[in-house]
Amino acid sequence: MTRTRAFGLSLVECLVALAILAIGITAAYRSIAVAGGQSTELRDRLLAEWVAQDLLAEHRALGHWRDPAVNEGEVEQGGVRFRYREEFRTTAYAPNNLRQVDIRVFRAGEDHALARMTGMITR
Repeated sequence: MTRTRAFGLSLVECLVALAILAIGITAAYRSIAVAGGQSTELRDRLLAEWVAQDLLAEHRALGHWRDPAVNEGEVEQGGVRFRYREEFRTTAYAPNNLRQVDIRVFRAGEDHALARMTGMITR
């Protein structure tokens, strides 16, 4: 009598293969989620930088001359609400003709600055 051996996987081998596959899929899903979160953060930082650039360019173009003070406001850029804080300061050089403007931009409702910019405005 000849004995034939059956080829295939046992139940234990199938369970081990499924466990390895599940771990691999979970790791891939996690890396995709992390990459998606980072791209959102980068997008918000880019938009906040544009807000700061726009504010500084507006002050320069319109010739806004302000006494030293702090101004705050909100603006929308790219469908995202941002809060900004501008601080106008005098300078040691030509204090009557030159102002320093420090601009910080935050996502609305948050306290972490996404962008910071400093510029000068002349009278």
